[in-house]
Amino acid sequence: MHIDRLYASAPATERGRAVLLGGDLKEGRRVLYCNGRTVVIHDLADAANSAMYVGHKAQTTVARLSPTGYYVASADVQGNVRVWDATQPEQILKSEFRVISGSINDLAWDADSQRLIAVGDGRERFGHAFTFDSGNTVGEISGHCKPINSCHIRPMRPYRAVTCGDDNLVNFFHGPPFRHQLTLRDHTRFVNCVRFSPDGAHFASTGADAKIFLYDGKTGERVSELTAETAAGSDRHTGSIYALAWSPDSAQMLTSSADGTAKIWDVAAGKVVNTFHFDALPNAGHHQVGNIWQGEHLVSLSLSGNLNCLDPRAPEKPARILRGHQRAIVGLEVQDEKTFWSASYDGRIYILFETAEAQFVSGNEAVTSAVNLVRDTAGQVHTASLDGKLYAFSEEKVAFTDKVPEIGATPRQLAISADGRYAAVLTTEGQVVLLADGHTRGQVECVGTLAASAAISPDGKQLSVGYDDRKVRVYALDAQGTPSAEAEATYTNHTSSVTALAYSPDGARLATGGGNGMIRVYDVATHKVALWAYHSARVTSIAWSSDGLYAASGALDTHVCVWSVAPPAQRLVIKNAHQDEVSAVRFLDGHTILSAGRDAAVKRWKVALNA
Repeated sequence: MHIDRLYASAPATERGRAVLLGGDLKEGRRVLYCNGRTVVIHDLADAANSAMYVGHKAQTTVARLSPTGYYVASADVQGNVRVWDATQPEQILKSEFRVISGSINDLAWDADSQRLIAVGDGRERFGHAFTFDSGNTVGEISGHCKPINSCHIRPMRPYRAVTCGDDNLVNFFHGPPFRHQLTLRDHTRFVNCVRFSPDGAHFASTGADAKIFLYDGKTGERVSELTAETAAGSDRHTGSIYALAWSPDSAQMLTSSADGTAKIWDVAAGKVVNTFHFDALPNAGHHQVGNIWQGEHLVSLSLSGNLNCLDPRAPEKPARILRGHQRAIVGLEVQDEKTFWSASYDGRIYILFETAEAQFVSGNEAVTSAVNLVRDTAGQVHTASLDGKLYAFSEEKVAFTDKVPEIGATPRQLAISADGRYAAVLTTEGQVVLLADGHTRGQVECVGTLAASAAISPDGKQLSVGYDDRKVRVYALDAQGTPSAEAEATYTNHTSSVTALAYSPDGARLATGGGNGMIRVYDVATHKVALWAYHSARVTSIAWSSDGLYAASGALDTHVCVWSVAPPAQRLVIKNAHQDEVSAVRFLDGHTILSAGRDAAVKRWKVALNA
């Protein structure tokens, strides 16, 4: 078995903070960014060729590919820098150092790929210069009294370095060994980003004062202010400028701002050449918080996590938008062998394609926080939101339907009958509310225990509920979707809370997963039970293959298991499928499995089920 395709998470963003994207000087087609404890290498030319690094134990903040393309240096909120091999799938660790005592905001390689500068928010110091392999100190990063936000090293000899920070200062260094030479006090507010031009002739700084200053790359002397009123006029940014990137020929500069625009500047003339807009009615999600320019790829990052690929010939809207989840994925559902749906905790729902690109579901803004996704045979996909409403959207229109039934409680999980008529909503109070055709038909409540999972049989005649008292109770549903007052069957084999339930496609079997990782499969007719044991922590999701011969499970232990019904002991295991818990699994076809996790990524796996 092997991973066949990665649908990577989007960059993590935070309002009011810059996201300093990493680039690929060698090939000019990859962009590096962080989300949670992962580092993503996103291939702009082929999104399906992207990769993730999961070696950090703390939240990652920034990643930089060395000029040679051999190594990636990545950093986290605990001040650790890890240098790892970027050329092999194993991503072998080369070295690791704790360089400051707090979060690292930026990293910079020198042109020899031998030295690194790391800057951020430390207690004893705000920056450190060191060799990438041994960690030996190669100078002192000084001159700041508040956290440093960005750093860069001149890409040719004689080497120079520049830093900027929350103290409104830009500091200039000679080296190596790097030593402070000059303090520049032109900005009046936080300085967000500094970058040398590729030819080394200049460097520029951008800040929260919406200003751009240009300096000599060798001496550090100020050359001009691009945003001066006499030069830029009405084309100036009106909000904080979070990031800048130089064109490969050093003649132009791309800037991204909280005013919801990105601009290309002619550096020599100090004029705006292009202004890019991202929506006719921009909101906070359209704040531009990061960017990169490498080769023909111009990319600006929105606060929403969208990577906007820009075309100077058509600045009215992005030429292409690369989307992904920023938060934990809570639901997966399959449309066909090349198309499926995913939902994350923050309410974003996407349709994902073979190309590893995503389309946003129209009307998605109404969903404040989604629970799992469930598809019916009529081609509608259902979810529930924490605002106490049920939502459905059409596969054909990729848009939500107008009908929005009220649940009357806060949902935690959703089960839908095959025809889409009946819905069983597991609430945060541990009850199960039954709805039919949008109307409440009753609820299932067991005195002395709380419901932890629910499933409706394919024929719509049974509702199974897993409880914290380690029992599964099966209720009958009548033609109107009303549950029976008492359970018609009770399964008592679990030794922990029952956290996941799934009927086989023919309804003959019911798979039940427990909080201790055990899975028990019941024959619905005879009530005989089989035990599947591998997971070491709470089972979060169970899904059956279309022929009912196999089942897949995901768990808090980060593993995905594929089980054979006959014999039950036969299994395939995908270890460490996700960095955090596996939150959802689905069969895409007879030999392909989808998994999603709290790492905000979806992965497609090829498995040899008959091997």
